[in-house]
Amino acid sequence: MDTYIARETAVVGRAPGETAVVGRAPGETAVVGRDTRERAVVGRDTGEIERARVNSLAIRGKARDISMVALGRQKSVNVHVDSIEPAEVVHTRGDAPSTQTTTLPGYTEKQDSGTKTDNGRETYRPKYVIYLCDSARSCGGWGDRQRGLVSTFLLAHVTGRRFGVNMTSPCDLRRFYQPSQVQWAMGRRRQRTRQQGGFHTALKTVDVDREYPEDVVFVKTNEEHFWQLLVNPHYRAKLPSWALHGKPSFFREAWSRLMKPTQHLQSLLQAFLRQSGYFNRTKPFVCAHVRIGVSRFNPKDTAKRNDVNQLGALWDFFRLYVSNGSDVFMATDHPDVREMSRKKFGSAHHDTGGLMTHVDKTRGDRDRDRACLGFEYTLLDQLVLTCCDVLVTSRSGFSERAALIRGSSENLFRFANGNVTKVTTW
Repeated sequence: MDTYIARETAVVGRAPGETAVVGRAPGETAVVGRDTRERAVVGRDTGEIERARVNSLAIRGKARDISMVALGRQKSVNVHVDSIEPAEVVHTRGDAPSTQTTTLPGYTEKQDSGTKTDNGRETYRPKYVIYLCDSARSCGGWGDRQRGLVSTFLLAHVTGRRFGVNMTSPCDLRRFYQPSQVQWAMGRRRQRTRQQGGFHTALKTVDVDREYPEDVVFVKTNEEHFWQLLVNPHYRAKLPSWALHGKPSFFREAWSRLMKPTQHLQSLLQAFLRQSGYFNRTKPFVCAHVRIGVSRFNPKDTAKRNDVNQLGALWDFFRLYVSNGSDVFMATDHPDVREMSRKKFGSAHHDTGGLMTHVDKTRGDRDRDRACLGFEYTLLDQLVLTCCDVLVTSRSGFSERAALIRGSSENLFRFANGNVTKVTTW
């Protein structure tokens, strides 16, 4: 087990001049204008392909991995967390983030575990749990990150700490999502750390504030911590009521409290939906996510999920709706799947036309612009899936999370092993 001792002071806070709510990169405007790079918002095979030129913020500018980083006035300690593959839990020294408007629904200052004594006088100093996803170690794909982010939010709630998000891999999440009800946007600088193991399992019994007393704790994870916290005697009575109505309700409620698209991402979504005729539809808008996994186009993926040559049942499923006047949307990680759908369904087919990447497998790429653009298209595809009247998911957190955000199990299906089946339980 490797051990690293931090020798420097880590500063945690917003970047100089950065405001409390960050929806765009510094200095960038909310206006969607023209750029030198043209991207297809919707592609039809009728020759009426309309393109939107957008000011792409991305252009400027599955291992279950857990990592905690705690910053405080104590010596630096980095705890390595074991799950399916090695992960990390990290403590470092530093100052707490600046806190002008950070608010958690239902929180009071007495709940925050940050009361200090100054010359006999009680003063308030909040503590934080911050979800971390940087390029130093794998964070998983977008669905994995959503799961880990929501789990960390729940951890912050039950420990009485304020919550933050620091996702910079493959680029800054704040270019695409901004705080909804919870002010999670903040910056930080990080340093070397020391490692040891067992955090996910320990959550069943551990007192987090006793084990990690530092003011700021960074957590890198794609695990679900709900069940561990539910049986933890320190926290089971502190779970919020909105988290106690089942997994779909918990994730959807937490995500809605945390995230809303930036104006840039929302503009891309609205442009796509308008061009696809979504707002004027008289028949169900039918969508599918086909995750192929490892292929010649995606050699860095972790496993093969579906076979590109065994999609007959999905095409038959689409055909039932298209013959009745519906349009279909295809999200996939394999260009051959997209092209087959275009050829089979012509003007009834829609896709974002975007770059296909796995957001975690591009973190080491030298072409940061390309990685960011791939991230943007990934987020756009998922947002479209949340709008569908009929949704077919794959064995992938990406479309499974889309189904949860969509908020209904009605007309929800799953494509796996060459078959389309109705989802009866979430």
